[in-house]
Amino acid sequence: MVELDFSRAHNIAVGNSAFENCTELSQISFSQRIGTIGNSAFENCTKLSQINFPESLYDIGNSAFKNCTSLENLNLSLVLTDDIGIGDSAFENCTKLSQIRFPKKMNSIGNSAFKKCTSLENLDLSHVLTDGMWVGNSAFKDCTKLNQISFPKNISEIGDSAFANCISNFSLTAEHIGSIGSYAFLNSGITSMKISDPISFSSNDKGIFKSATQLDSLF
Repeated sequence: MVELDFSRAHNIAVGNSAFENCTELSQISFSQRIGTIGNSAFENCTKLSQINFPESLYDIGNSAFKNCTSLENLNLSLVLTDDIGIGDSAFENCTKLSQIRFPKKMNSIGNSAFKKCTSLENLDLSHVLTDGMWVGNSAFKDCTKLNQISFPKNISEIGDSAFANCISNFSLTAEHIGSIGSYAFLNSGITSMKISDPISFSSNDKGIFKSATQLDSLF
């Protein structure tokens, strides 16, 4: 199977593990009426390089595209539904993924959602309008080329180890961050963090910047 075309389908939900391990699948065109992509729906589709996401999409399940090691670009900017969620490990180990365009309304990036996306360089969430979106545990852990991060005005939480082992030098800007989890920037190349509103660190949040040896500015 080389190409999968849902463009004429109506009211479709892609089920759990529906196309898991379809290693020859290279392209997907979704209908404008697809709302959900289930858990592990396209996991281990190692030749999948192109996906056209519809404006109707509102949920990407856990491990939906995990280990899609040929996927280079991810464009969710056309999605118009309120507060789409990206599931745990949804794009984990997509090692060629270098560019992500996020929608304007998004409530969460799940645990390990983009873990080990080792080609990703820029994370731009500055245009996201959802108030209080959160970034899960290990969401971008081991993204070793990540060198720029921009957050929306109000982010409620950065989870544990969210950017651990992101070893390239990067800066972070945001207006408000509710909380930062333990080891969030462990062994990372963060050089500066600029947050407009004051942030309080809890004694329960351990090792937030542990071994972040390049950090020289925090304000």
